Amino acid sequence: MSLLNENFIWCKQLMSNVTEQYVLSVALGDATNLAQTLSLFPQECLRRDRLSAFNSCFRASSMAEAFKFEWNNAKHVVSKESVQGFVSWMIITFAFYVSWCT
Repeated sequence: MSLLNENFIWCKQLMSNVTEQYVLSVALGDATNLAQTLSLFPQECLRRDRLSAFNSCFRASSMAEAFKFEWNNAKHVVSKESVQGFVSWMIITFAFYVSWCT
């Protein structure tokens, strides 16, 4: 094998490693951004949604059963966290509207 071919193979392997590292760093950055975004939402609601999604995919035998589980699983959390989330949303929206109008 010639020196030129050896250098070409070495460069190709190096670029493959660099590309792989770049992809991994982008994926890590995207995952971190997603985690930060999800942390802004009401956590108990997210947990209940995840449990309901799991139930509807793997346990429920019908749509009616899945909806019934979701309602029974989340009704007390919705009333607790939705009001707080709505108030926060209204404050942010009002502040944006006031800053936009002035």
